[in-house]
Amino acid sequence: MSERRFPTAPNTAAAIRTAAGQNNIEAADRLITELFGRVINASGEIPAEALARPGSTGDARYDTLLAVGLAYALKIHGLPPAAWMDAVPALSVDCVWD
Repeated sequence: MSERRFPTAPNTAAAIRTAAGQNNIEAADRLITELFGRVINASGEIPAEALARPGSTGDARYDTLLAVGLAYALKIHGLPPAAWMDAVPALSVDCVWD
């Protein structure tokens, strides 16, 4: 993504869905960490569209990771998480990342 365009949660979720559907887990992981890194390292205001409620990634693990990761990134800035970030169900203790 270009330096001028901030990645968004909805676009990232859609791209993760595509990458994971193609069994390209490395790409899915890069996409999600890019978003987290951009939010964590943001200087100034984080664009509202970057934090908009995303659609499902197609994988509950990525859905939860997206919500929790962004909530953590906002906490670093002293900001509260968006309501959708708190509404994502927790993963079961039986869930293991492949």
